[in-house]
Amino acid sequence: MHQPRFDPTAALYIIWANGPWTTMETVAAGSFVAMRAAWAAVQGERPQDTLTLQHGARVLEERPPIE
Repeated sequence: MHQPRFDPTAALYIIWANGPWTTMETVAAGSFVAMRAAWAAVQGERPQDTLTLQHGARVLEERPPIE
C-alpha cells in the first residue's frame, strides 16, 4: 500500500467525499494548488457524493450531490 509523505511544515488540504451509501472517505490530499486542480477534476467523478475541500477544521468549499 502507498504511504504518502507530506512535509510536516506544509499546509495540507483534503478533499472528502460523503456518499449516500458510503462513509466519508478521502478522495485527494496535497497542496492548495493541487487540490484546486483536483477539485475541478472530481466533480464529474463523484456526482452522487457531497464533496468537501478542507484545510484543518476549516471547510473552504462544499458541493452537494448533483444527481
